[in-house]
Amino acid sequence: MSCLLCQCQDLRPLLSAEDNLKIVPGRFNLVICQNCGLVFLHPLPSSEQIKGYYPEYYCSRENPKNPVSTHNLFAWIKQLEKDLRNFLLQREIRHIQKLINKGGRILDVGCGSGELLALFKAKGYEVYGVEVLPELARLARERFGLEVRQGDFLASGYPADYFDLVIFYHVLEHLPEPDLGLAEAKRVLKKGGFLLLQVPNIASYQFRIFKQRWFALELPRHLYHFSPTTLELLLKNTGFEPLRIRHFSIRNNPLILAFTLFPRQNYHRLPHSPDMSWIFDFVLALSLVPFTTLESLAGGGATITLTARST
Repeated sequence: MSCLLCQCQDLRPLLSAEDNLKIVPGRFNLVICQNCGLVFLHPLPSSEQIKGYYPEYYCSRENPKNPVSTHNLFAWIKQLEKDLRNFLLQREIRHIQKLINKGGRILDVGCGSGELLALFKAKGYEVYGVEVLPELARLARERFGLEVRQGDFLASGYPADYFDLVIFYHVLEHLPEPDLGLAEAKRVLKKGGFLLLQVPNIASYQFRIFKQRWFALELPRHLYHFSPTTLELLLKNTGFEPLRIRHFSIRNNPLILAFTLFPRQNYHRLPHSPDMSWIFDFVLALSLVPFTTLESLAGGGATITLTARST
């Protein structure tokens, strides 16, 4: 097996870890390319294996199977958390408004239940989504009236030179062939169109400290683990010009650290779970904002947010 980025075959073991969500049994191995530094799962799973790695409502806060709380305190805190999340999403939208004009076409790959696309739609953009998980795609259509295609992005069939912006938020690391995903993004983007992506940062201080305990490893669902250097190399290899890179995400970094310090499988110990888990997540993440701000200022935040242009 050779490295996706540089085809080097000098791969060294980095670590071995279990699934931190306790969905898939066994241990999974990461290797690092000795030439370019790309980290990836070895061996890479088959397409059929990957399908069994994901729960029905993976990464969604909108699981209808969870009981709805009628307790005023729980309901108030959940609403506060939702309002804060929407406020943070609005900050990201303002960045995108500087890139493309109102009415521009936006594609969100891995759109989940559609929260971000719904906000773009309200701002006057023409929005489209792709989501591999059927239940999340259904939620996006039913709740927000979004045009969401369910399935593999590579088979989604959008026309060439169609979109002004393609979003990959925490998607690239899940793809067995991330270079093909970016090549498809380039195909459907207009010339000079923009790509906005987020991935966990394998060069972060959190990973250096916690190693196999770091929540954002997400083995075996995260197949590739990027640093700023390897991510920029992948983008250049697929025809993109990196424009801006940031290491701070107030929506992600504190939560990643919170889930690392208090793994989710321990939530059954909390009273009134899952209501109490929401409160615990929210309060713990807020308390960790100062620490994650400092690590980001030092150039080692847990999330890479990168804006690139199609060349």
